[in-house]
Amino acid sequence: MASNTKESVSQILARLGRCLELIPIDPYGDEMSVGFYEKEGVITVWSFKEGKEVSERLKEIRNRIVELGDLARSKNNPHEFYFPGGIVYSRAFKFLARNSVEKSPLTPIPHGRIEVKDLKSNMILFATPREENGSWIYTVDGEGEAERPQIRIRATVAGLVGTERWRRSEIPS
Repeated sequence: MASNTKESVSQILARLGRCLELIPIDPYGDEMSVGFYEKEGVITVWSFKEGKEVSERLKEIRNRIVELGDLARSKNNPHEFYFPGGIVYSRAFKFLARNSVEKSPLTPIPHGRIEVKDLKSNMILFATPREENGSWIYTVDGEGEAERPQIRIRATVAGLVGTERWRRSEIPS
């Protein structure tokens, strides 16, 4: 007689690693929860819910997050991916995870500059990426009205530099 035992939470964590992000409801995945777990640099998209549709949705999320973040797919598992270079940038990852799960799968993946509305002014702040010598360089600027636009741009750069492994190369005056 076959045993139908489920893994305990501690067994799941031992197998998948630490939880980076847990999204309680996937609005496009039959309201399942979606977790992102990291072990030895490999991130796994996982859910307690089971089934073929669940597996397909997890693969779709993995593919979307890889596209959005320019990450690398695992060759061994359709639910795994990793940051090239092995460093997991947790703040950036949380943004990618939420975006990949909570936005419609039909939403096109943006390319080019990254835009966000400044919370303290009527400016749109943007970061324009370019690859240079194997590294990504982001130029931060803004459009629109603000009392002191350069201060808003500097604050944005300072916030980015204060997180993860960003470095400031120069701030326009």
